[in-house]
This record gives sequence, C-alpha cells and structure tokens, in this order.
Amino acid sequence: MADIHDNELLRSSIWIYERLDERYKLHGNNAKCSILQEELRDYSGIKNFCMNLTGIFTKFDELSLYHPFDNDNCRIVKYWIFDRLFNQIIKDDKNKNIGDILTKLFPIQQSYVKAKHCDLFNYPKIKDHFNTMKRVYDYATDYNAIDVYIVGKSYLCTENMRTFVNENDESYKKVKAECDTSNNNETYCAVLRHIKNWDVNKKLSNKLTCRGKPSPETEVATHAIGAQGIHLHGLGNNEQPSTELHAEDTHIPVSTPVISVIFPLFGILFSFFILYKFTTFRRSLHARFMRKVISAPQTDEELESEKEFSEKIYKQVNRDSESSKCYIGYHPAEYP
Repeated sequence: MADIHDNELLRSSIWIYERLDERYKLHGNNAKCSILQEELRDYSGIKNFCMNLTGIFTKFDELSLYHPFDNDNCRIVKYWIFDRLFNQIIKDDKNKNIGDILTKLFPIQQSYVKAKHCDLFNYPKIKDHFNTMKRVYDYATDYNAIDVYIVGKSYLCTENMRTFVNENDESYKKVKAECDTSNNNETYCAVLRHIKNWDVNKKLSNKLTCRGKPSPETEVATHAIGAQGIHLHGLGNNEQPSTELHAEDTHIPVSTPVISVIFPLFGILFSFFILYKFTTFRRSLHARFMRKVISAPQTDEELESEKEFSEKIYKQVNRDSESSKCYIGYHPAEYP
C-alpha cells in the first residue's frame, strides 16, 4: 500500500489512531501490564500497547475521538486494537498468533466497568482479511478530506497520492463485489455494514482521481539540473571564457552597421560624380535644371542652398575618391 506524507492532508483515521497511541498512556495500569508482559515475553512491545489500552479503558467514557461519521467508540477502539496487534506486535512473524494475545486481554477488559460492554475481540483473526477491512474503513473515514485536498491541488497529485487513491478505490470495489455475492459471510464484509449509514457511503462508488506530477525529490533534481545548465551557459563563460568563442567575437567589427550603409552610398555618389564630370549627363542635367529655373524661378536663398549642397557632395566624393586611391586615366574630348 502506498504511503503518503503531506501535512496539508488531514486524515481523520491517522489522527484518531495516533491520539489513542499517545493521549491515554499515562492512565494505564502498570501492574496489569507487567503481568501481561511476563505472560507474553515473546511479543515485543506488548507492555507499551497494554499501557495505552488500559489507559483507554480507564477513560473510556471520556474518549474524544471526533470521527467524522462513526460515533461508536467501541468500533473505533477495536480497529485500533487489531491494527496495533497485527502490524506492530506480531508483524510478519508466523510463529505468533493474535489469538494468544486476545485471550489475555479479555479478562483485563472485563475489569473495567466503563469498557466491559464493548465487543472488542471478534474481528478477523487473519491479518490480510483485517487489513482489507481496515483499509476500506479508513478510506471511507478519509474520503471527504482526500476529495477536498485533491480539488485544492487542482487535481494534481504526487505519484504516491495517485497510487494511494487507486489502491483504496480498488480495495473498496473488490470488497463490495465479493460481499454482494454468496461470500457475504466473510468477516471483513462487516465493514460495509459499518459504513452503510454514513453520509459518505454513496460517494464511495465515485472514484477519486488526480493527475500525477513529479515528486518533490524529482522537482528539486530537475530544477537543480536546469539551474546548472543556465549557470554554465550564462555565468560559466564569464569565469572561463571559451577561446574559440572569444576569437569569433574579435572578428566581428563594431562598425559593421555603419559600413553597410556607407559603402552603398559611396558607390552611388561616385557613380554620379563620374557621370556628371566625364559624360554628357552634366549637359542634359544642366538643360533640365535651366528649364526648371525658367518655369519656376527660385529665390536667392534657395539657389544658395542648392549650391552649398552640391559643393558638399562634390567635396565628399573627392575625399572618398582620394582615400580609396582610385586613379582613372582619362582624356576628355573637346566639346564642339
């Protein structure tokens, strides 16, 4: 069975059993429990269990267990007794028998008036049968709390939680299917009678579902790997820069965008200068310009601006021409 540890999930079943483990021990009967320990020497932990149990018997009419559905303290204590005996005292030791313990506990119970009316020892004597019964009982006890928890997590849960929910749902459906048939005489079918009148009983047929997400350990590891990759890519290069990358960087001129603009502009201006100075383009341009002047007279200010602009272009072209060391040998013919 998958185990889950999440402080945000408050499971009543866990809280109740832990309360029975801890709250009533101080009221236990040391004399009775010492005798029991002598009689059951092979059962490690039996005295501690007895101190809890006799303390519970002493305060039986004052038990505050706050079960969400079950107000029968006898039944709740009975689940606690069998669970602690099977899973903490006997465990997997096949040489130990729960019947040997129960026969010793019955006289102790009868000595407590407040608890003697409870039928505490008639549950399944087979460990697997009891664990199946308890699993369904606890699942029904915690169903609403688990439902609220999953909804609060937007139906995202760890793999352990998803496994826990699936296993408990399967256990409930298996027990229900078996106990609805001729096998309803099995002792663990009593659990269905226990929860039959609980408000949650109708909900148990609706499987709780959630989508798995990485466990906290996986999320931390993934985050660490991602952070390390970012560090190596971003900060690591500053500490130990790659010579190959550095070499590539030094070959990239800073003024590349400026040159990409100047070179084409220089080519255009130089071509314009050649056409203007050494071809008939100047005469045609001059004629066109004169026609424009005649048709649209310009002011002295406009003419001066054009003259300055033309001179700047001419000087710029000459400078660019000289700096590029382009020498052109040409003998212009005399114009007629």
